[in-house]
Amino acid sequence: MCNGGQAKIIMYTEMIVKDNSYKRIIKIIEKLNTEKAKSSNDEFAKLATELIKCFEAHFISEEVFMKKICFPKIKKHIAKHQYFINEILLYQKKGASNAEQLVLFVSRWLQFHELEEDMNYIFYAVQKIINGVDC
Repeated sequence: MCNGGQAKIIMYTEMIVKDNSYKRIIKIIEKLNTEKAKSSNDEFAKLATELIKCFEAHFISEEVFMKKICFPKIKKHIAKHQYFINEILLYQKKGASNAEQLVLFVSRWLQFHELEEDMNYIFYAVQKIINGVDC
């Protein structure tokens, strides 16, 4: 049986897993790959802003979870999130001619950060559950 802290960790883990932001992010990436986004600075800027908002919402849920589990590398992880947002802003400033580069950057981020970096705090949370440790 889980104690209160373990139950909270499980609840937040489920929240992260059920996060629908990836569906929205993929839809935005698909739109960034259209000729309209590649040729219209206004459309590109709108999509880049939408992408930033989706990632910021996703990052907030991750960061809340990391705080709840007392993840020891939270500051480093949050700095990576900020770097990512800043990079999207730079692509946005460069305009629609950089749509393909932005798609590539975000795709690589999803592959590396989301599938590898985020596993660090998930693994940490699982270990806390297994070991029956709270913050």
